[in-house]
Amino acid sequence: VTAPLPRLTGADLAAAGRRLPETFELALATTAPAAADRGRAGAPLSVVRCESVLRLLPGRRLVARVRVNGIERVLKLFFGRGAGRYFRREWRGCEALRAAGVATPALAGAVVGDAGARGLLFDWIADAGALDPFDQDGVEAAAAELARLHAGGWRHADLHLDNFLLAPGLGRPHLIDGDGVRPGDAGGVHRDAAIEDLATFCAQRPPRADDGLEGIWRAYAAARGWPGHDGAAAGILADALGRQR
Repeated sequence: VTAPLPRLTGADLAAAGRRLPETFELALATTAPAAADRGRAGAPLSVVRCESVLRLLPGRRLVARVRVNGIERVLKLFFGRGAGRYFRREWRGCEALRAAGVATPALAGAVVGDAGARGLLFDWIADAGALDPFDQDGVEAAAAELARLHAGGWRHADLHLDNFLLAPGLGRPHLIDGDGVRPGDAGGVHRDAAIEDLATFCAQRPPRADDGLEGIWRAYAAARGWPGHDGAAAGILADALGRQR
């Protein structure tokens, strides 16, 4: 007989630190994001089975691959002190990504647990991986997604390769981590700030990948509707990249 999995609560997660079971169930209830923001639960979930922990910030946040009623999802759950504030920032950031036309995993719902725990469920993207620093086409496509975010008047405070997901057949890179989305300039992020963000992103790659810098600028500029042949801007981007490094 297979032993039942341990079932954890939000309070258990907050107290566990990094000492989590390899697989476990979570005591959560489904609801709409707006209701979760107010801490209101909805219908109980039949099973929320955590199959693998993707990221863990002890006492604050869990990102895991889970099964909800037999369907694979990604759960981003906030617990402990400030859970409501972090949930709200993630939810609003995800809404901003979608409103700006940025490719991002679909939001499948929200969950509420005890002790103020609340989180979001996203579609699971099979075989997804982080952006390779030497994938020039992928990096240019990611720069175009960043341009769409900027055009919508938003910036991203955590621009690194792991926050862009690629998978076979997925098409455009998907930008994740709504928590990092911040208001930018009304009517679209201005060129100087845009170049700084693009330099921050490009600085995540090793210097030997810089041969493709002009192509990255052209992809970004095309998505913004700017002149892609602006050599001055490309030079400014190279200087900003050096400062970021």
